[in-house]
Amino acid sequence: MQEAILHGEKDRLVKVFVAKSAQYHREIDAFLDTLPENIYEIIDDMRLKKIATTKTPQGIVGLYRVPQEQKITAHDLTTIILLDRVADPGNVGTIIRTALAMGTDAIFLSVGCADAWSPKVLRSAQGAQFSLPIYQHYELTEIKNVFDGIVYGTFLDAQARSLYETTFPQKTALCFGNEGTGIDRTAFALYGDKKIFIPMDNGFESLNVGISVAMCLSERRRQQYHR
Repeated sequence: MQEAILHGEKDRLVKVFVAKSAQYHREIDAFLDTLPENIYEIIDDMRLKKIATTKTPQGIVGLYRVPQEQKITAHDLTTIILLDRVADPGNVGTIIRTALAMGTDAIFLSVGCADAWSPKVLRSAQGAQFSLPIYQHYELTEIKNVFDGIVYGTFLDAQARSLYETTFPQKTALCFGNEGTGIDRTAFALYGDKKIFIPMDNGFESLNVGISVAMCLSERRRQQYHR
């Protein structure tokens, strides 16, 4: 909740519920002092446990309206992430948080991805959703309608070029696929431009998708700094 308010989303806050046992906690008490009195409610601990989505809630729960998706213009997009059916909420949250830290302009999630605004993804991303444009249920085959750069997909095949032998252009999109099946090859042929892979030793063929995103974005950022 604090992250949302810090990024100008206070108007989207609908209600805050605070457990009786937590209302005098110093940090929670200080946070409540920043809110209108009619927006928060002190409730029974058992009731808060029923509302919360974790086994051990922190004593405070906020209800927000999800921000509307921003209008997309190709002029605004330099570095973007495309996720093709990345289903694990922890992975999606990690990717959102990493993307924000690495200067990404937007993230596009296909149908089949974990909901970017679900409680698990929100916790994993630590509120990064409020600072990064996110487009859900997006048909990735239509990405060229809003992005005029080169789309790279992560693959393990003879056509893929090493991440460290790839020079990314000014406008770069990086696409990552489902944890089990990877990127849909048939669909990628309609919107993708080039394939890359992350070199690995000791017989490993793949990495967690969140780690892969971090490595690719880190190399992308390194190249931008050294131009």
